[in-house]
Amino acid sequence: MNKDNYIHTPYNDEWIAQRADPFVYRHTDGTCYFTASVPAYDRIILRAANDLGGLVHAEEKTLWVRHESGPQSIHIWAPEIHYINDKWYIYYAADDGNTDNHQLYVLENSSSDPMEGKFEMKGNINNWLS
Repeated sequence: MNKDNYIHTPYNDEWIAQRADPFVYRHTDGTCYFTASVPAYDRIILRAANDLGGLVHAEEKTLWVRHESGPQSIHIWAPEIHYINDKWYIYYAADDGNTDNHQLYVLENSSSDPMEGKFEMKGNINNWLS
């Protein structure tokens, strides 16, 4: 969007500052979980609140940090959080700086609260599908 050529409305206000590719999951207990890409593309974050408005100022927790080298070492983006069969999963994209090497990965947490417990690397999704 060109900052000099648009009309400001309540609908194009920034919702959560400095977060791209937002993903929100509303759990069965009503809790809203928010994850998104961060400007450094170096980690996966999560926020929790009772409603969407509460996510704006909710404390942010870093769940996972990129690898020092290899296929998950440069760009970490577009995370999604899902609750499947009593476990939490985060699916995200990563590469080594070469977008031709872009792959999808998954983390798993068996805690009842995704803000607790530990997300463990399950690997590249392509390995799960073959």
